[in-house]
Amino acid sequence: MTVNVINNDVSRAMRELKKYGQRNGVFSEWKNRKYRLKPSEEKARKKAERIRRIAKQKNKEK
Repeated sequence: MTVNVINNDVSRAMRELKKYGQRNGVFSEWKNRKYRLKPSEEKARKKAERIRRIAKQKNKEK
C-alpha cells in the first residue's frame, strides 16, 4: 500500500490513507488481530459481520 505525497501535503496523504484503510477493512483487520479470539468467538464474530453485511445490502436495494 502506497500513498503519494504531492507538494509536501502530508495531511491530505494521511486522509487518503485513512479512507483507503476504512474502505478495504484494513483497520478492522488490525483491530481483530490485536488480540487472539477463541475459535467459537471468531466464528460468532464472522457470522455477525455476515448478517450486518447482508442487511446493509438489502437496505441499499430498497
